[in-house]
Order: sequence, then structure tokens, then C-alpha cells
Amino acid sequence: NGFDDGDFDRRTDYEPISEAPFSILYAGSLYPEYQNPLPLFWAIQRLDQNSFIKPGDLKIRFLGTSPDKITKMAEEVGITPYLEFIPVISFDESVALQKQSTALLLLKWNDELEDGVCPVKLYEYLGANRPVLSIGNYLDVTDDIMVSCQAGVSVQAAEEIIKILRGWITIYRQLGELPWNNNYKAVQKYSRKASASELSTLLNECTENICLSYQQ
Repeated sequence: NGFDDGDFDRRTDYEPISEAPFSILYAGSLYPEYQNPLPLFWAIQRLDQNSFIKPGDLKIRFLGTSPDKITKMAEEVGITPYLEFIPVISFDESVALQKQSTALLLLKWNDELEDGVCPVKLYEYLGANRPVLSIGNYLDVTDDIMVSCQAGVSVQAAEEIIKILRGWITIYRQLGELPWNNNYKAVQKYSRKASASELSTLLNECTENICLSYQQ
């Protein structure tokens, strides 16, 4: 697991699009039985009711996600106009869309037994260098990586999300963008190049120990 720097280069057409709605992208499949977008939906409903946002100001984009259950949840909360579903696209197009998004959405697996599992999606998000909004019931290894890489924020409840979105959208309205720079040095630890180097070092140490054992 990891990301390749070459996939997430600094081409200008990969930069966030100005004068567009504040967009939050979720890339990949979503499993409502284990991942819960409702805190985000409730937060959007509250911001809408308070007239802080209206449809057209904010888009929650789901890329490659089946709309059936997600749409039903959104209808029950009353925020369907804020959602957009994008069909499956190529990896290069997905990378471009991640880079062009204002922020990225990570919905963690809500199971304490999974607290040592890092979603593969997070590695791509690190490469995209856009702020990550991570939502889940528990703090786990994902949050440790987020903190060390300064990759975004981890939240659990709708009230927390409201506060984050108010701040982000206010900055976006003032600047036309949401500036973000993660901890580049920390992020590079999760590149495939760095992981391969680490694995190579480990294998060299193992084979050296084996050779010494035979010699003795």
C-alpha cells in the first residue's frame, strides 16, 4: 500500500478549480453497513437551515459509489441537492478529480476490531495533498497518520463537522480556494518508493542473519 509521486504531479490542470462550488470528494465504494455518512449529512442540513449554505455553494461528490442507499439517507435528511454521483472513471481521471477537489472525504470503518487497519484510500489522499475530512466512531491508526502528516481533521459528530465546514467554507469564500500543505516529509514515508526501500532493508537484514546462522 502507498502512492506513487508520479501519479500526483504538480500539473496546473490538477489544481483546485476556482470559482466553483466548495467540493468534497469521496472516491471509491462505500459500504453503509460499516461506513456512516449521516453525521456529514446532518451537518449540511444544519448549515442549510441556518442559511450559511444553499444548493450550489457546496457539493458532496461520490465517485464510483452506488447511489441507492446513500440517496435514501440524503432524502431522509433533506439534503439531496447537495449530492452528486460520478460513475466509475479511469485512475488518471480519479487522480485529477481528487487534486481538483476542495477537500476529500474519508469514512472510516466503524468497528473497533478494525482499529489497526488503514484504508488504502488514505494513501491516495495523501498524494493528492488536499485536506481530508475523516469521519468515524473511533480514533485509530488512520488518525495517527493524519496527525503526523498534517493531512486534515478527524471528527465523529455532526457538531464537529459543522465547525470545520464553517471555517473551511469561510476561507474559501474569502480566497476562492482552501490553501493546504501537508507535512511533505511525513507523507513521503507512505510513498511506494519509501515502502519498497524499507522492505528491501528489512529483507537484507533477514538474509544477513540467515547467513550468519549458517556460518556459525
